[in-house]
Amino acid sequence: MKKIIFLLAVVFLAVPVFAGEEWEGDRRMAVTIDPGPMIIGSILGGFGINAGFEFAPVRSASVKANIYYIGFDPSKLAGEPVTYDDGDDDTTVSNPSVSVYVSLFRANLEGRWYPNADYVHGLFLNGGVQFHQLSASASFPLGDADLGNGTGRTAVFINTWGICVGVGYKAIFGKDRAGFVFEPMLDFTWPLFSDIPFNKMGIEGNLIGWMLGVKGLRGSLMFGVAF
Repeated sequence: MKKIIFLLAVVFLAVPVFAGEEWEGDRRMAVTIDPGPMIIGSILGGFGINAGFEFAPVRSASVKANIYYIGFDPSKLAGEPVTYDDGDDDTTVSNPSVSVYVSLFRANLEGRWYPNADYVHGLFLNGGVQFHQLSASASFPLGDADLGNGTGRTAVFINTWGICVGVGYKAIFGKDRAGFVFEPMLDFTWPLFSDIPFNKMGIEGNLIGWMLGVKGLRGSLMFGVAF
């Protein structure tokens, strides 16, 4: 994740290089970020990011890759010490060395069609594939740490593959080649393969799928730069 942050920082720092160039209506690339996951991640005491990179090889079409991630330690959020079963008399004890981490990861790869044929600018229709993973991991001491019994680790991964289609608008402000981007978008996503039996859960499955961003309507509001 640090590599992703570093890459985004490099891109944004490099944008001023284009500031002196005139815009000739051919902004082919855009980097966008949704601040929502960053805010949510901070509230949960963890980390969040939603960032994408778009490239238009021709005037009317582009390809965009997007990564969404939120990770946090639920014990820190609750403000209570983590407990574990020490195997003695069915009791649980508090141990600060117990670590729990929950994360939500989503990666999208989509194609976009711009009817106005103005590269990464204006109204667009999008469609693509999506991978989503909900995971939880924990590490805990095995027996007496003083005796060198080591640390146990366990993890659960719940994966979902799906498709998404939508519509959005990319507004670009500024007369220089590097312009500020404002991009609202609404899309519809549907799971094709999932470890979660959405179809067997009825209304609850639809609600969980919507909350995870893998089933139903989904909106986003992204900001960034186009160059």
